[in-house]
Amino acid sequence: MIREKYEINSTEYAAVFLNSKLDATRRRVSQKKGFRVYDKGLIGLKYAESDCDEEKMFHGAEEMLRYQVPYEPKPEADKVLHMDMTESERKPDYKEFEDQCEDLVVRLKKRFPGFIFSNSIRIVEEEHKLVNSQGLDLSFKDRYYLGEINLKMRDGINVSDGAIPYKSRTFHPDDIFSHAEKVLANYDNVIQVEEGKSYPIIVSTIDCFNIYYGFINTCFERELNGQHYGAGGSLLCGEMGKQIFNKEFNLVQYSDPAKYIGRPFFDAEGTIIDSGVVDFVKDGTFLRPYTDKSVSLKYGLENTGSAEAKPDNVPCLGGIGGNGIPEIRPVGLTITGQHRDLEELVGGERAIYVFFSLAGSYNNMGGYALPVQFGLVYENGEFVGRTQELMCNTTIWDMYGKDYRGLARNTLMPTSAHDYMVIDMLANQNG
Repeated sequence: MIREKYEINSTEYAAVFLNSKLDATRRRVSQKKGFRVYDKGLIGLKYAESDCDEEKMFHGAEEMLRYQVPYEPKPEADKVLHMDMTESERKPDYKEFEDQCEDLVVRLKKRFPGFIFSNSIRIVEEEHKLVNSQGLDLSFKDRYYLGEINLKMRDGINVSDGAIPYKSRTFHPDDIFSHAEKVLANYDNVIQVEEGKSYPIIVSTIDCFNIYYGFINTCFERELNGQHYGAGGSLLCGEMGKQIFNKEFNLVQYSDPAKYIGRPFFDAEGTIIDSGVVDFVKDGTFLRPYTDKSVSLKYGLENTGSAEAKPDNVPCLGGIGGNGIPEIRPVGLTITGQHRDLEELVGGERAIYVFFSLAGSYNNMGGYALPVQFGLVYENGEFVGRTQELMCNTTIWDMYGKDYRGLARNTLMPTSAHDYMVIDMLANQNG
């Protein structure tokens, strides 16, 4: 019998904004421990969210073997590797951080009195540990700043009109303010778009307010899921090795912490990708779906180390729900490619920057509808106004194929971990 423990310790210190003021600071500490035992192709699991008697928890996991939960893969063995991304960094000064956040929201309120700013910026510290009785001993520690400053027009009817996202291992409030100045300076100027015309649509690749989630998770995280692909349900079945997307388009999974903030270098099963990167789509060619060990064994696919790191679940492609079906959410999925300037990709055309979008829909034929609640008109290198609410329509084949212009350098907030895609889409007034 093999014993294994997955542990995640995290601390968050948040500066909380309410009604364009620093309302409070909050500190939250959490500890999650998953105790796994493997025996004769079965797995037993117990979970705790605090200090506990670990021997007792392992005995509890052994008792869970009676439920006959299958787990065929062999647990990792004889791997020892520890990585600490914080060891060369200065420890955060919480008082200084609080003062910087308060100064930032005061400046934002003064510069943009027509908006109400809320939500928070957080200092996140996380440590992941995976050890077992076969000589596996892995740990990863990271610290980063994560923020979404929500904004709402004072005279608007929406609950929210967008957000200014931030994710970086360093904190630069001046960059957040500069970003707000660039995108909101002319928000009072409402510009009508031509009904049914195709526009270059600028989309951030950060997972804020469903922009990145809508484009990536609902499309590729479904079609690239190894279980879905192996069972023959993916739109990409039969396309492996073929160039089916634009040559400028690349989709990868990073497990290199230098390239993807907050993701451990190992997955929930202890799989380590030596290069720190797995190519799913390279130069437009579909190379492989993403898998964990179980899916890899079941369908004869390459193990891409995509088991989600949740101590309270059996390691798999995602958290197991009540019906036993894995969710679809690999961490580290990122669009890459040759970066070009935004002006180069857009040229002299009028473009629309998707500042806020929710509830995009994706169907099983590859169609995608993107509602734009707050769009900014980009022209001649600057944002000149905003649009009315729009609905943009495309397909997975078009938006990453003939209509994909490329990946733009992040010139709006250079220290934040995201880039911009430019994709041609049909735009119509929404309602």
